Amino acid sequence: MYLDENKNANSIPTSQTCHFKLYLVNYPSEEIMKARFLYAFENCKTIDGDDTGGSNANEIDPALVRAEEEAAARAREAEDRGSDSE
Repeated sequence: MYLDENKNANSIPTSQTCHFKLYLVNYPSEEIMKARFLYAFENCKTIDGDDTGGSNANEIDPALVRAEEEAAARAREAEDRGSDSE
C-alpha cells in the first residue's frame, strides 16, 4: 500500500493490479475512507484507469461528498445524544 499525497479527500483509492499496488489517500476520517472504498468497489468499471475519460475520473462528485459529510455529521450527533442519555 502506498500513500498518494497528490490526491485530495474527494479522490477514490486506485490500484495497479498487475503490480499488486494499492494507492490510498490521506482521508480526514474513517467514515470518509470507508465511503470512498465502497464507492470505488461499486462503481469501478475500468482496470488501472483505462478509458476513464479525463483527469477527474478518480474524483467523486462534490455534491455526493457534501451529502456523505452531512450524513456522517448527523450520525455522530445521534451517537453523541445517545451517549449523553446513558
